Amino acid sequence: MQHQEQEGVWGDLSDHENMVDEDEIEPDYYIDRAPDAVFIPNREGENKEIQVIDKDCDLFDFNLEVEPILQVLVGKVLEHARIEAIEEYEQNKLGEHKSTFKRMKEAELMETQRVEAARNRKNEEIERRNMQMRTQRAMSITADEKLTSRVMAKQFLIHFKRDTLR
Repeated sequence: MQHQEQEGVWGDLSDHENMVDEDEIEPDYYIDRAPDAVFIPNREGENKEIQVIDKDCDLFDFNLEVEPILQVLVGKVLEHARIEAIEEYEQNKLGEHKSTFKRMKEAELMETQRVEAARNRKNEEIERRNMQMRTQRAMSITADEKLTSRVMAKQFLIHFKRDTLR
């Protein structure tokens, strides 16, 4: 019954303050290594004695005691170096990607400028030809008007000359 009541209810998320921008998150570096050793504490209240038989037998074996510490230090250095190598590789790939993108963007810009220049030249040529056509039409109309007026003037003057001589 409760499921049916909640089914039709929709609500907005209200925890926007807790959301994290994905660009600020650093990647996790997975490095395969052995699991940590389980800590087992020593029992309390139990005393033990050590008997040293001869002086050649040391209580502290340097090689045996230092090896785990050295392994941890070397492991940490190798892990850090691996992380730096991964970051450097990613940075190089990002730089290559940026330069490729920049070249493509510049090529597209040059192509766009070329197309715009061709269109401008074509428009200018059309405008120039239209202007020539208008000029030629205006000159043709003017020439026709002159021819018509000359013919009319000649016809008028022919009668005028004849009438004045009479």
